[in-house]
Amino acid sequence: MNIPPKTGALLGLAKKARLLQSGESAVLAAMKKKAVMLLIIADDLPEKRRAHWQKWCETNNTNCITMGTKEEYGRLLGISARSILVITDMKMADAIIKTIRTSAE
Repeated sequence: MNIPPKTGALLGLAKKARLLQSGESAVLAAMKKKAVMLLIIADDLPEKRRAHWQKWCETNNTNCITMGTKEEYGRLLGISARSILVITDMKMADAIIKTIRTSAE
């Protein structure tokens, strides 16, 4: 699934507002703080790693979405390729989930 334009805009806004963390070490740090509201996983992340993150989300009752590619995230956010992103604000997470659902309809 490609990243819908509205979702991409919200991810960019979240980055500027410092509500988005990217990369495994930043994601792990957010997890330790229990600040993860939404985990976004790249489609091209290896299956074993994807299953690991999805299981973590199930265990911790956290929203999880798989979409886009590592390169798309990097290009969209102006950073190097990243395989996982977290949103640390509930309102932003809800807005992103809403745009994804709307674009899927």
